[in-house]
Amino acid sequence: MSVKHFERRTRRVWAAPSLFILWLALALPTMTPAQDASLYDAPLPDDAAFVRFLGFAAEEDVALFGRSFSGTRLAENDYNVLRADRLEGVSAGEIVTVMRAQDNTLQRIAEPARNALKVLVTLANTAADQTVSLKTADGTIVIIPAIGSGQLGFREVNPVQLALQVFGESGPIGESVDVVLRRNEHPTIIVGPDAEVRLVYSVPIPEPVE
Repeated sequence: MSVKHFERRTRRVWAAPSLFILWLALALPTMTPAQDASLYDAPLPDDAAFVRFLGFAAEEDVALFGRSFSGTRLAENDYNVLRADRLEGVSAGEIVTVMRAQDNTLQRIAEPARNALKVLVTLANTAADQTVSLKTADGTIVIIPAIGSGQLGFREVNPVQLALQVFGESGPIGESVDVVLRRNEHPTIIVGPDAEVRLVYSVPIPEPVE
């Protein structure tokens, strides 16, 4: 599994797609199924792995993989580039998100490999005791089915403009999120502890942990 390019974008386009455009995004195949995590431009170690933390404060000290992480390493829009042979329980090429489970224990969640021709939309639920799903803004089409607290949901789509809305058990949560989904840009929509909704595009921390 090669690793090349993954950069941060924060673009918004205030236009909802037609159902036909949405169908194109969800249904049509791409030209080739690139089965690798094509994330970075800079040369990386052969055993590079990518780890990010969701739902942690910068002042926390998180012990995991035989290491300690704090400060900017816990920023939820960043993947840490790590040498897998110097960590415990991480393999070269892995893309991993660390979150707290519902019982507050740390859990590592393996993410799917990236397809450079598509967009991987991720829904992250860090809210306590709240089941959430991701739909089109009008609620008619499910993008990511309901997930529980401390879970991630994924959906691979073709590039398109979408207005997305997080839904809880009692209806919409927060404002809708208007995004331009571009090839090899993979947004994460995070539902926070107080049910606030935010959008991030993760970027690398280029220097490996020694």
